[in-house]
Amino acid sequence: MRIKFVIILSVFLTQVSYSLDSMVVNYEDAVEELQNKNFQKAVEMFTAYIKANQGSGKGYFQRGNAYFALEDYDHAIADYVAAYQIGYQDAGMLVKLGQAYKIKKDYGTAISYLQKAVEMRGKMLEANIELGEVYYLMENYDEALSNYETVLSYEPERPEINFALGKVLIMQNKNTDAIGYIEKAIKLKPDNVEYYDVLSTAYLGLSDTAGAINALNNAIMTDRRYAQGYYKLARIYENMQKFEPAIENYTKAIEINSPKLPASNMYRSRGFAYKSSEDIKSAFSDFESAIKLNPNDTVSYLEKAKIELTVNKDTNTALEDFKKIILLDPNLGQVYSYRSTVYLNRNLIDAAESDLRKTVEFIPSDTVALFNLGNILIDKDNYNDAIKYYTLALNVNPNFKVVYENKGIANYNLGNYKQAASDFEAAMKYNPQLVNKLRPLYLDAKSKQ
Repeated sequence: MRIKFVIILSVFLTQVSYSLDSMVVNYEDAVEELQNKNFQKAVEMFTAYIKANQGSGKGYFQRGNAYFALEDYDHAIADYVAAYQIGYQDAGMLVKLGQAYKIKKDYGTAISYLQKAVEMRGKMLEANIELGEVYYLMENYDEALSNYETVLSYEPERPEINFALGKVLIMQNKNTDAIGYIEKAIKLKPDNVEYYDVLSTAYLGLSDTAGAINALNNAIMTDRRYAQGYYKLARIYENMQKFEPAIENYTKAIEINSPKLPASNMYRSRGFAYKSSEDIKSAFSDFESAIKLNPNDTVSYLEKAKIELTVNKDTNTALEDFKKIILLDPNLGQVYSYRSTVYLNRNLIDAAESDLRKTVEFIPSDTVALFNLGNILIDKDNYNDAIKYYTLALNVNPNFKVVYENKGIANYNLGNYKQAASDFEAAMKYNPQLVNKLRPLYLDAKSKQ
């Protein structure tokens, strides 16, 4: 039985090999498979064709096209390069090479092949389009503009090129010109919501919020489920401090549940809008929803904890949230700052000091943390370090004059009477209610200079 099975299997494999070789040698059949989008079958057939026809540039080219369609860009590039080195001359292939290298973010090589395509054909608009896109990705907007303008000089009615040129002009801060091209793109293709969206960006670049709102409303009228349009409208209204329409548009974006706009981010954004409108209960609910959808959302955790701390007065839950945040992101300075206030209120001085040191490590410009740290150190009779942090607070904000009183006391206790007198004088000038308290110390410091 075993011998018989091997013989049968051997005959079967021979028949398959013979059948495949005889079939794929027919170039037209392989091309037909490619045109019918049977890409893996086309790869197999062109492979056999190349094997039977050594040095066939068109075989490598077409197999490269099949690999490209399969998004196997490494093999596509290898086949295109092999065809090119053999001497196969096809400008379209060079454009494909450029596209593949663009996808792989090798922009320099992409430009090289795309320019060769232009040189080979003389007029190769698809190469110019790709060059425009590559230069745009490289932020070389002058070259991007030049290539798009070349295309429009031949085909001025192409909406996608008018749109692309408009995007380049926005990046060059030429928003008025950008609006002209994008509006032409819309006239040529009025059902493209992205055109309206980017048009709103150009209007915002001119500080024309009415124009931006109108563009986004047109996008939404074109596609009622265009979540990005509602989201951008919400952001505009929020910046205008019009929180009711902002919340309304965030709500619509949430209801659409677009994969391009993570629901956790939408709840968090609406939570901030509710918070700004002083609807703390709704804000708290949205931050909780954001956390449920994304348990790693430290921003929502922090906002929830701040509400627990300042509104609900639930310090225990706030501390639990602070602990979770630190586990997720130990470098988030704000959380240490807020937790230190809990520790200070509970008279846990060493824990508060530790958190304040973390705060100023991550946020050196936090004047309140610098001030509070100085206060802890002055209570520990560590006057030199207290003065250091008071001085840092004043360096960050010279108008943060509340520090002068304690800074003066620290200097007085160190015997720095001249500086102490200056600090007391500044403190009394800032807050005249301190005169009765500080004037005796001020006069004493003056007398000891």
